[in-house]
Amino acid sequence: MGTDMQQTTHPRVERVTALYFSPTGTTRQVVLAVAQSLAQSLGRPVEEMSWTLPQERIPLSRMGPQDLLVIGFPVYAGRIPALLDPVWSTLQGNGALAVPVAVYGNRDYDDALLEAGDRLQEAGFALLGAAAFIGEHSLTSLAGTGRPNGADLDLARGFGQKLAQKLQQGEALPALHLKGNRPYKERKPQEQVRPITTEACVGCGICADHCPTGAIRHEAPQATDGGCIRCCACVKGCPMGARFFDDEGYYRIKAMLEENCRTPKEPELFGV
Repeated sequence: MGTDMQQTTHPRVERVTALYFSPTGTTRQVVLAVAQSLAQSLGRPVEEMSWTLPQERIPLSRMGPQDLLVIGFPVYAGRIPALLDPVWSTLQGNGALAVPVAVYGNRDYDDALLEAGDRLQEAGFALLGAAAFIGEHSLTSLAGTGRPNGADLDLARGFGQKLAQKLQQGEALPALHLKGNRPYKERKPQEQVRPITTEACVGCGICADHCPTGAIRHEAPQATDGGCIRCCACVKGCPMGARFFDDEGYYRIKAMLEENCRTPKEPELFGV
């Protein structure tokens, strides 16, 4: 348990990058709140990057000691989403700073934040801080309802300000002890799932625009090819309410969440 290694100082940060995978937009809100506040406090610009859509997942290896990366992702079954593995492996910190941000649906983030911290350090980043925030669960609005809310985003902005102050004071960066376990929680085999499309579909293609796996094609948006990860971007983004899940696994997870995960949890901050 914990993330070790590091005891170092860093030169002046010249660039802040906000990078996220955010199919339903909740992770993006949190990452931008942290990164924009941090950058504003340092008097530096923010570059926003998304790894949400297939065409957006480009390698990020041009960082160096004057860079700071705020990287956020939703927690999938206690881990970093598996479809990010190929592009995550291209990260090269070259001495840059990083702030991993996990967003989970009010159940638990398990080993995801620790995994992110480990992988960032292995890629040559030093951890300035880390955080776990709550987002409304993609499978039911009764777990993490309305999160991140105003208080969450205020906390995220305050977290960014505290990280900036930490940098400005020029202190050495001690090791962060992040929650989680090694070896990480085992990933289960990807289920073959597909959402149902009703006759209310008008073929607008918004679902195809937002699908992070490319499983929905503009020429035939009523169908879903293999590779669906049940992120619910198509369900939540459909203006006609024409898409939904109707499989046994969906109902099992939904029932568990609604029975056990309604009590609101609070964000957890590390390094401040």
